[in-house]
Amino acid sequence: MAAERGAGQQQSQEMMEEEHELAVDMETICLDRDAEDVDLNHYRIGKIEGFEVLKKVKTLCLRQNLIKCIENLEELQSLRELDLYDNQIKKIENLEALTELEILDISFNLLRNIEGIDKLTQLKKLFLVNNKISKIENLSNLHQLQ
Repeated sequence: MAAERGAGQQQSQEMMEEEHELAVDMETICLDRDAEDVDLNHYRIGKIEGFEVLKKVKTLCLRQNLIKCIENLEELQSLRELDLYDNQIKKIENLEALTELEILDISFNLLRNIEGIDKLTQLKKLFLVNNKISKIENLSNLHQLQ
């Protein structure tokens, strides 16, 4: 009987942990289309979507979410700073259109290779702390990088 109760408590705890890690649907988050600084830290966002309304955004902070893939940001032409610190991103991709980007923080993710940023010629600061990087390539175009 005690063993059954212990197993039940363990299952209950596991279910609570799983619920805690469930991603939030972006439809539940209201974005101000005139905002220049958008801070969505620790919202449990699982997918980058619905941000195309942010035509004026200059700083987008998505720290400590559950994002696995960089996507759906190509409409954010005025974006200068993108913060993806502490997510679950394995690959830098889909950033080519962000030609005005000056600061990219993609620290504390699951990156192995640094590639796909060669078109970001305005990039001044690139943060890659605590990843599993084994290869860095195509940074020669990034003359502004400090």
